[in-house]
Amino acid sequence: TRELVCPTGRSGIGKSARVGRLHAPLDAAGSHLISGKYEQYSHHRPYSAIIQAFGELVRHILSDANDVVQRFREALVTALGTNLRVITDVIADVELLTGPPGEIEDLAPQERRNRFNRTFCDFVRVFAESDRSLVLFLDDVQWADPASLSLLGALLTDSAVRHFVAVIAYRDGDIGPSHPLTLLLHELECGGIPAT
Repeated sequence: TRELVCPTGRSGIGKSARVGRLHAPLDAAGSHLISGKYEQYSHHRPYSAIIQAFGELVRHILSDANDVVQRFREALVTALGTNLRVITDVIADVELLTGPPGEIEDLAPQERRNRFNRTFCDFVRVFAESDRSLVLFLDDVQWADPASLSLLGALLTDSAVRHFVAVIAYRDGDIGPSHPLTLLLHELECGGIPAT
C-alpha cells in the first residue's frame, strides 16, 4: 500500500534521469509522478521540494477538464474540511483549486506540526487512489530540512495512506550514521517499511 524507493550514489551517476524515465509509463497507467528537488542551502525553507512537487500536481489538475477540476475540488474540501488553510498556507496553488479557506485555530508549535502532518496525509489521500497511484520523487534528500523528513515519515507510516510510493534520491556519501535521513530510514525499517 505504501512503498519507499531510494536510488542512491554519488553526484552525476544518473539517479534523477532514471526516475525521470518513469513519467511515460506512469502517465500511461493513469498515475501521477510528481517531483521536487532540495537545494543545499534551503534548510531555512521547510518542505521546499514537497511544495514544489504538489504545486506542480495542482497546476496540472487546474489545466485538466472541468469535471476533473470539480471532482478534485470537492474531494479536497470534503477531506480537509476546516483544516484546508493548513495546506493553502503552505501550497498557495491549492487555493486556486478549492477557493478561499476558512480560519483555523492557532496552536502551540508541536500541536501545529502534528496537525500539519495529519492534514497533509489527508491531502495526499485525495490524490493517491486505487485507480491512480501517486509517486512522489524527492531529489537530493541529503539536504532536506527536518520538517520535510518528519512529514515523509508521517506519510509512510500512516496506514490510511494507500497507493503511495515515495522515491527519494540522495548522495549516500553525504550522510553518516547520525544524519537525520539515516535515522528516518532506520525508524521506517523498524516500523516495517524498508527502503528498496
